[in-house]
Amino acid sequence: MTADKMTPQLTRRDFSKHTLMAAGALTLSAVSLPLSSCASQDTIAVLVATLGSAGASVATALGATALAESIRTGTAAAVTAVKNWKAGTGTAQMAVQLLNVLLANLRLIPVSSLYATLIALAISTAVNIITILNAGTPAAMSAAGQAAITGGTPQDAAHFKARWNGICATNSQLAPVAIR
Repeated sequence: MTADKMTPQLTRRDFSKHTLMAAGALTLSAVSLPLSSCASQDTIAVLVATLGSAGASVATALGATALAESIRTGTAAAVTAVKNWKAGTGTAQMAVQLLNVLLANLRLIPVSSLYATLIALAISTAVNIITILNAGTPAAMSAAGQAAITGGTPQDAAHFKARWNGICATNSQLAPVAIR
């Protein structure tokens, strides 16, 4: 526990275990972001915005204000890149690169057992979005998104919010980072 927050801290080994479990869930669910071919970019953009905002709120709650601002800035850039993506122009690669920066920032959030599940949800969702964008074309993105729908990562911003807030509902200390 830290003296200032009386929050139990995860060890690097525990965090690695949680991250591996989240990655395992991704592997088992393959790509679980179902997208219609019409709204795939909008769906992904809103999901990126939602998960970035949620990640920034955790960083802020932990007092990592510079990291929170970096997450917000990276999120805005990633959302813009997803919205500007056009097949065959290389802009999907730009979106993937910006999402990788966002993912790296999410991984810098100081991990405590209180926030570990929320951080794992944000990271696994970001990894899933990168997987979808790496499919490359709208048709491939839609096919990849439809490939295997299980209970894995959230399908869209509404599902991400429901999962995030469901986790927050389990502990009153998480109320400040609930998505409103």
